[in-house]
Amino acid sequence: MYKLRNYVQSDSIDVLSLFIDTIRTVNSKDYNHQQIEAWIKVDADKLNRDLLSSHSKVITKNDAVLGFANIDDTGYIDMFYIHAKHQGNGLGSLLLKALESETNSAIIFVHASITARPFFEQRGYQVKHRNVVYVRGQEFINYTMFKQR
Repeated sequence: MYKLRNYVQSDSIDVLSLFIDTIRTVNSKDYNHQQIEAWIKVDADKLNRDLLSSHSKVITKNDAVLGFANIDDTGYIDMFYIHAKHQGNGLGSLLLKALESETNSAIIFVHASITARPFFEQRGYQVKHRNVVYVRGQEFINYTMFKQR
């Protein structure tokens, strides 16, 4: 049985592992090796602090973290990841609904990767514009997407 709950500090190692594995597995179809390596080089302590200081959720099954995401009070979704082996079975939709209920913002927005764009589009998000961003010396394409409520 899946369990949706708030992120806690003891989730940090599992969340970091899921983050890295998902990017290497899922996002590698849209981004090259250098981009992937730059993307996954995150500061684990900062990631934990960011998740603790926002509305952050995890989905678990038998205490294993299968997904995580966060949203702030302005309606910005910063992180949204589902384990590669558990994509396509409704966990992302469940997690997104939970996040959307955490904010009173009239507009919810996200900087979606090339990979994540179709997921958000299928759930009513619209592309506002295409972005070129630089992360640790690598150029990335992502999309500012929003949903009005």
